[in-house]
Amino acid sequence: MRPKIKVAAAILKDCGKVWIQRRETGKHLAGYWEFPGGKIKTNATPEQTVSREIKEEVGINLKVQPQQMILLQKYSYPDRDVTIYFFLICVHAETIQGIGRWVTHDQLRHLKFPDANRAIIKKLKELL
Repeated sequence: MRPKIKVAAAILKDCGKVWIQRRETGKHLAGYWEFPGGKIKTNATPEQTVSREIKEEVGINLKVQPQQMILLQKYSYPDRDVTIYFFLICVHAETIQGIGRWVTHDQLRHLKFPDANRAIIKKLKELL
């Protein structure tokens, strides 16, 4: 049976740009760009997960609300099935402490993202 992985990710937005970072060496799809986030642990909600990951990855304390979810994406890779909960969160760029960069939607379209991110990148065209 193929692994089924649930992930929560944050679309951190400021002034028409979003924050992205590179996937680490040793991770699935290493070197690709991604939005901050991580696997949903047992007994955690997507909101709790994305709040935890934002704190760990970019140093911001936020309480993410269910109504901030903008897309639920299911995608099957050859070796796993993923479900991604995407949350849109407005922040001030100067509060970010992670390693990554701010990009416009036009820049996003030209970077290498995991295939499971295609739908959110398309949706961001109307939100940025």
